[in-house]
Amino acid sequence: MNLSHFHIATLLFGTLACTAADTAIVDRYGQYTREEWPGKITSDGQLRADASREWEKLSSLAPDSARFDRYGGRRDGKVYRATGFFRLEKIDGRWWFITPEGNRFFLQGVDAVSWRENGYNTPLLNSGGSPRKEFSELPDRTLFPEAYHTPGKVNFLAANLKRKYGQDFDRKFRDIARRRLQAWGFNSTAKWGWGETIGLPYIEDSHAGAVNRIGKNYRAIDMYDPDFARKVEPAVKAVCDRRRSDPMLIAYSMENENGWSEELVGLILKEPASCFAKAAFLDFLTRKRNGDFTRGAALFGFPGADRTELLNTELDITPIPSTEVQEFINLSSQRYHRILRELFRKHDPDHLFMGAAHCPKQSIDWYEGATRHVDFLGFNIYGLSLGWVERDMDRLLKADTPFAVLEYAFVTESRGYRAYSGNNTVRTQTDRGTGFRIFTEQAALNPLCLGFGYFIYWDQPVSRRSLPNGESHNFGLVSQCDQPYYEMLEGVKAANAKLFDLHDGKGTPFVIAVPRSILGSQKSRALTELFLPGTQSENVVYDPSNPHYFNGETARLKVDENCVKKSGVYPAGILNSGDGQRFTGFNLTVYLWQKAIDQNPANHFMVEESHDGERYTPVDLKAVPGSRSEFNAWKLTPAQSLKRGTSYLRISFKIRQVNQSWAAQIGRIKLEKQP
Repeated sequence: MNLSHFHIATLLFGTLACTAADTAIVDRYGQYTREEWPGKITSDGQLRADASREWEKLSSLAPDSARFDRYGGRRDGKVYRATGFFRLEKIDGRWWFITPEGNRFFLQGVDAVSWRENGYNTPLLNSGGSPRKEFSELPDRTLFPEAYHTPGKVNFLAANLKRKYGQDFDRKFRDIARRRLQAWGFNSTAKWGWGETIGLPYIEDSHAGAVNRIGKNYRAIDMYDPDFARKVEPAVKAVCDRRRSDPMLIAYSMENENGWSEELVGLILKEPASCFAKAAFLDFLTRKRNGDFTRGAALFGFPGADRTELLNTELDITPIPSTEVQEFINLSSQRYHRILRELFRKHDPDHLFMGAAHCPKQSIDWYEGATRHVDFLGFNIYGLSLGWVERDMDRLLKADTPFAVLEYAFVTESRGYRAYSGNNTVRTQTDRGTGFRIFTEQAALNPLCLGFGYFIYWDQPVSRRSLPNGESHNFGLVSQCDQPYYEMLEGVKAANAKLFDLHDGKGTPFVIAVPRSILGSQKSRALTELFLPGTQSENVVYDPSNPHYFNGETARLKVDENCVKKSGVYPAGILNSGDGQRFTGFNLTVYLWQKAIDQNPANHFMVEESHDGERYTPVDLKAVPGSRSEFNAWKLTPAQSLKRGTSYLRISFKIRQVNQSWAAQIGRIKLEKQP
């Protein structure tokens, strides 16, 4: 076995021992210790020299006031109604923000432009309370108290900024950040500011406060609580008191990715009687049956039960028609967003209200319900296209509610950072800029699109933002040592220079022949290179996320929920035995999410055999259950011997529910060949 094949095998099957857990992985600057790269910081003097060189370029930069107003709105001879605050207007079939001065504005922002953002911290202690051994040296608490502003965590970024800019770094970083962003073509700090402003327009994030949550899901709010409005009003009033007079404020956002799904409604039915949403759902089902509660109770298999009995019983959602679950989600969203909108209008009638940003695990019925009460929608999308939002575009166009993409990003698997997903992990820093161009320039053409907020300004810490499985990714435009990724930024600047005009119907977007060719990482290649080139569906991607649900396995394939638009069969790829050998058997490790789909692997996977690579016949599969977790593991093997002469195996996903395509995944692949 040559070195490359041996390396692939170790990634797939874990045959190599890992580096000792007690070896420090980050240096005194928070950088990864097991890799070198040009410009890696080795001294405080190097940081200060970087600052001096960059300031020579930034100090003379100033906004082009002839072309842009003070809010970043385009001065192009077309002035619209000015209200002193940001508002929305549909012009020639396209939606726009209008600045307080009356000029069109296309959002080109960056999230989390504050070193205080909690995601830039990393825990000091292990989950069990012992000191972490990942750190070779921690910042001195006396010299760098700012690095410990969050109890129990350390912020290497804060220490590096102080080393770089001096005692007054908190003021200087704002000036530097504003100048950088404007030089790179950005006009706002989008979201995740948490009160931090740097002189650019922004979206204000806030929490709902002490409201009822559903079960252990901290994101899911029970808006059926009769006291919901009273409980949430103090949080609304507080943020409005702080921001109502600021013309730089674009809109209010409250609670991220807190929308409902059919899965959540299923969990609601298992909640105790104290859950107001459970009572509301039972009452909804009764209304759907002309007020006959016994008919609703019969659905659950309790034909003689009364309301109190059902409230005190864990119920199964399976018998409920999906259309009714979707309708309830829509009505719940309407209720939630109506209450919030009324409160925000009460305390600040001048600014826009967005609600929360939405993600693909939420039902479209949730954000379709929101369209009735928000000024615009926010979406978090990680991929090369609008993906899951594009799938539902007909319904969004019908609602005619504009949207902004407030999280998107492209990362590399390098400098100690892990792959994020098969949808947005690319090979190089230059490819990060290419991904930025592909995504933003195509999406800007959509008439509902108001713009973008890139996630995020600085990288996350190499040693994770939380334990045991917190994020640690190369999301940033700038490293944790405050060094811009200039190779990426070339693509970023090229895109930002075009986005306003593209949304205005002028020019053509950047394209490459095969956009997905920029995707990839070391571990994804180790798995996908097992297959013959060109045999995978373009909708099948590598998924490294949440390995703790998969026995620690990061080499997995799934169908991309961001792209797939219909049910059907999606090839994971074709395996060739090669060298005149023949397959005698195989062993596939597959995973099924127990909360989303049935646990019969034959309903979700298919293996076919062929002697010539052209004519395939299905293989009967034997499924043996493995470990039980959020994703249950199964071993798939042939139920009987493969045919003599089998030289090719085609492995495929069978997708029945598009919005749950991610719930079935393929992990390890072990092949048996003739000697």
